[in-house]
Amino acid sequence: MNKLKLIGGILGGLLLTITHVQAAGTGAGISISNQATLSYDAGAGTINSDSNTVSFKVQELTKGTVAKLDAGNISVSSPQTNAAMKFKIKNDGNGDEGFKIVVSQDSGDDFDVTLGSFYIDDGDGILDIAVDTLYDNANPPSIAPDGELTIWVASNIPGSLADAALANLNVSAVPATFVADGQNNPNAGAVVTGSGDSGTDAVNAVAIAAVTSTFVVSDIDVTIAKAITATRDNLGAGGNKAVPGAEVDYSLTVTVTGTGTANSVIVSDPLPTQLKLKSGITGTITVGGVAKTASSTDTDGAAYDANTNTITVDLGNITAGASATAIQFTTVIQRYYKMKKILASLLFLPTLAFAQVELKTEMFEVVETQQANGTSKVDWLAPDNIIPGDKVGYRISFKNTGDKPAADIVLNNPIPENTIYVDDSARGANSTIVFSVDGGKQFASPEQLFVEVNSKKVPATAKDYTHVRWTLNSALPAGKDGSVQYVVQVK
Repeated sequence: MNKLKLIGGILGGLLLTITHVQAAGTGAGISISNQATLSYDAGAGTINSDSNTVSFKVQELTKGTVAKLDAGNISVSSPQTNAAMKFKIKNDGNGDEGFKIVVSQDSGDDFDVTLGSFYIDDGDGILDIAVDTLYDNANPPSIAPDGELTIWVASNIPGSLADAALANLNVSAVPATFVADGQNNPNAGAVVTGSGDSGTDAVNAVAIAAVTSTFVVSDIDVTIAKAITATRDNLGAGGNKAVPGAEVDYSLTVTVTGTGTANSVIVSDPLPTQLKLKSGITGTITVGGVAKTASSTDTDGAAYDANTNTITVDLGNITAGASATAIQFTTVIQRYYKMKKILASLLFLPTLAFAQVELKTEMFEVVETQQANGTSKVDWLAPDNIIPGDKVGYRISFKNTGDKPAADIVLNNPIPENTIYVDDSARGANSTIVFSVDGGKQFASPEQLFVEVNSKKVPATAKDYTHVRWTLNSALPAGKDGSVQYVVQVK
């Protein structure tokens, strides 16, 4: 029952009354009253009198509307369990009402289904009989006026059906009030006395009408299989261990069987966070033996989205019986510790109001290579798949973009968490370099730094450093620049 809502107030002698109205009009059980007023002059002044008040109660009008929510025919296999059709049942009446779902099958179509249960969709638009609520057709849930439910009608499809065979299901909703009265197919104007909301009579608004939805057997099946085809640990001994930095090759095989054509076949493979496509958006995805770039800006049908870490391949239309399509790509196991880019801090005296010093921090992977002559070569490379034990170099560049010299410049840089400072790696021309072992509170040269171990004061080592500080020994002229650097090792 939907209750009358009144907002009353005196505005210049006028009483305002607002009544909530449903799709089918005034709510069931609302009492509507009327009274006439008479005014006349009998020679001794105006006389007013009121008539008696007449009232009536609005009866419940029942009307359930069924709408098909599936676009076109619904493809099914033969056999198939819990093939689903989706409908919306709306209460277009003026009182709370439940509706019995009635399903009939055509006699002139190709096959009949075995009708299963009905379910109330939980909002995700997918039939999941383990999650969605069973619709109790013997005691259907009450729906408020203008309310609606999304309903799944589940059916079992028999086996051995021909491709393109059709089955039509006709679905209607009968007001539960009339079903309880034995009227399973009430006409417009049918009445159940005293069974409406608030003791009203229930009056059926329209004859029961069904909506038809169709299953079509599609004898086509698309399957996908995923396999790891190789693993390379890249540690120099031809190993195949899955360690951070290792490469893992994957193959996806898409097969279409049956008869007909599978249209708009799109393969999506969201990679776990521990894996990234090798070389990212500049990497390669091989489709049917043809190498394609992973960039999403081209039109070759293969793409890698670095933001979602997802590989997508558009295979278009595939005819059943065609050769299986292989999709191949290489991933890299990511490091356990994700390096963060550390920004240096810059200090200089406030008297330099017209000096403006800009900072830029760059990060590199420091790789040492043994040469044939026995020497070693150290390269600072773009970071790629850094793992524990790797060395990372930080270069902090600075430039005076103002028009006055900048004096007393001090650069502070914390040693990143989960790394150790590499001894004697700090560099900086025309600067004094000091270190801190207490989180940046005090700085000193290495020989002046001490830490406490087992209640004893011992000289600090590089692994104890928490910060590096460079103090430029002279002012930085306007327009001039410089840089400092240091190296850490990932724990």
